[in-house]
Amino acid sequence: MAERVLSMQRNWIGRSEGSEIDFGIEGSDEKIRVFTTRVDTIMEHLRDLAPEHHVAQALLDTPAREGQASH
Repeated sequence: MAERVLSMQRNWIGRSEGSEIDFGIEGSDEKIRVFTTRVDTIMEHLRDLAPEHHVAQALLDTPAREGQASH
């Protein structure tokens, strides 16, 4: 995330205690960083990615996706 956005979030939301975790993307060197205040719920983050995120867009454009039958 851009430092400007992070700064705005820190000032608006305030300080939160928690953990940042990097998830690797299969077949890529890229990682997605996730912040959570509850590590016990980390598995929920595996399914949460904004549709406009560049990684989501790249996943939608993969050849594997193109090979799926549409219903």
